[in-house]
Amino acid sequence: MRRIFLLDGYNLFYRCFYAVPPFTDPEGNPVNAVFGIAKILAGFHESEKPDALALVMDSREPNFRSKIYAEYKATRDRMPDDLRSQEPLLYELFASLGIPTLALGGFEADDIIGTLATKFSKEAENSVYIVSGDKDLYQFVGENVAVYDTMKRVVARRKEAVEKFGVPPERVVDYLAIVGDSSDNIPGISGFGPKKAEALISEFWSLESIYENLEKIPGKARETLESSREVAFLSKTLATIDVNVPVELDLDAAQFATRPFLTPEAEAFFLRLGFKSLLPKRDVVLRDSTNLETGYREISDSKEVGILLETVIREGGCTFSSFLEKGRFAGCVVGINGEYVALRSKTLPLSSFLRTLLDSDVTLRGFDVKSDLRAVYRYLDDATVSVEDVQGSLF
Repeated sequence: MRRIFLLDGYNLFYRCFYAVPPFTDPEGNPVNAVFGIAKILAGFHESEKPDALALVMDSREPNFRSKIYAEYKATRDRMPDDLRSQEPLLYELFASLGIPTLALGGFEADDIIGTLATKFSKEAENSVYIVSGDKDLYQFVGENVAVYDTMKRVVARRKEAVEKFGVPPERVVDYLAIVGDSSDNIPGISGFGPKKAEALISEFWSLESIYENLEKIPGKARETLESSREVAFLSKTLATIDVNVPVELDLDAAQFATRPFLTPEAEAFFLRLGFKSLLPKRDVVLRDSTNLETGYREISDSKEVGILLETVIREGGCTFSSFLEKGRFAGCVVGINGEYVALRSKTLPLSSFLRTLLDSDVTLRGFDVKSDLRAVYRYLDDATVSVEDVQGSLF
């Protein structure tokens, strides 16, 4: 089975911006959203192992939806300045990792994703994962297409789609035509919520069939449907994703898990932006601490470990990332007061340090710290604390 991941770029970009605590690169520029996406990609490479992966972005040119309905997406807030400034870095991140980026004038990312998902799903050997939190894209869920919400850590197939909407994936467009979609400013039918949409679709199956059988719908509901015919079909058109976009994706060029994740370009990019925790996280052996290019200060003296622990407790928290060697916990990187300190289990007895850190009322910051802590708990095989016992913010 060939696993193909299609990333909804702006959806992921926004979600990482709000999920990852704000922080800056050494020059003071915001980089939290880019770091969040880099962390997700690193996790994909290590655990999900997609055979192919591509970033898909919206075009800034008007598309057919905005041309037929000027209010389409008109209620969305302007992109925050601290996010907008990271947009060029997003493209640089994917370029440094050798991941193709797709965008086409006049089309939304959803249309490109829908076109590719439809094309690739026709081959039984393909398994397509749409990486997005956008509910519109559930209309493509099928036997070999799933929606992967990285923030909720849910892979939604047919069962999950039905649980989410109350209707099967092939009827999601009809559902959205009735209830609307506030995120895209799709109006829907006024006064008709999820329960009415589920009931109508369950009985009549499609929006077209609902209007062909209006005489079977009693009272006020029929009157509302009659007066809302035009807006209902407009809403369906807006919610229907175009699957005929003239776009191609070379799966050979989009190879991902079959090649090394940390390219020289990516390593230089991570170091420049201060993403130091990503380097050891990917089983990269720490270089000698005298090599300033690593950006780490490695310590091997137990007294220094004590001083570090006191500093973390005094400051109330730190950034934290474990790193592995041959799949097992090999140490951690602690970020405090603008400095990254590496501790390796080969040179230090870390059990006491880790237990005290976990038992202290401190905040551990990062992206997917729970995964980092799972590696720590395996190392502390006689630990009694659990993830829920750890104080602070876990991302």
